[in-house]
Amino acid sequence: MEWHEHPPDPASDIPDDDEVIARVRENSDYFSVLYERYFQRVYGYCLKRTSNVQIAEDLCSDIFIKVLSKLDTYTGGNFAAWLFRIAHNTVVDHYRKNRKVVAIDQLQLRSDTQMSNTVANQLAVEELLSELNEDERELITLRLQAGLSAPEIAEIVGKSANSVRVQIYRLLKRLRDRYGAMMGGDA
Repeated sequence: MEWHEHPPDPASDIPDDDEVIARVRENSDYFSVLYERYFQRVYGYCLKRTSNVQIAEDLCSDIFIKVLSKLDTYTGGNFAAWLFRIAHNTVVDHYRKNRKVVAIDQLQLRSDTQMSNTVANQLAVEELLSELNEDERELITLRLQAGLSAPEIAEIVGKSANSVRVQIYRLLKRLRDRYGAMMGGDA
């Protein structure tokens, strides 16, 4: 792909992350490509972790500022995992400073049969999520909200990809089983 003097349109056919990063190092205007590519996923992750639009927007802004300022420390590999590690650390730092419990509201668990959007179902899901510890909520959020793969999540949480796959599988099974029991076997 031929590069022009101006950054390419993010919606167009653009090179992989490492190629874009090489260009960002030459011209910071190209950072807009990475921003457009990852903004929705990072914002969605922050929103699910905080349940607050304003906080999510502020954290998302902080995350992209950190990414741009630390881009020279990125050594290649999986940019999405590196980016979400920064996002994870930023959210954790936010809660350390504010000493609030992470709330994951309105996370919809997916199973073979889609759950309906009734109040009873929503309350059941919220109760199930409240039973998860912080590490379990993090895994579910990274997988279902951020859409990261097991290898990407593994880089973020410092575990093997296989361990992450097993943990997520067991968590989802446990949540589905508990949901089924709560809803009278309808799950």
